[in-house]
Amino acid sequence: MLRKRRAFLQECGVRPKELLDIVRFQGALRELYQQASPSFADIAIQYGYYDQSHLIQHFKRYYGMSPGQICW
Repeated sequence: MLRKRRAFLQECGVRPKELLDIVRFQGALRELYQQASPSFADIAIQYGYYDQSHLIQHFKRYYGMSPGQICW
């Protein structure tokens, strides 16, 4: 199993879990942009985040700023 993870990392540049987190965040981000008044709590639950703060943590990590810094 370790060989597969190393091969994945070498080919993709990220670990499998990191890629899953990125894909999940992209889905949540798309949902946030499509809604007029997005609810972070609802979207967090819908996309499998433990809670709203977990989504916000990923938002800062992958988007580079907090949701409050974005004009919706």
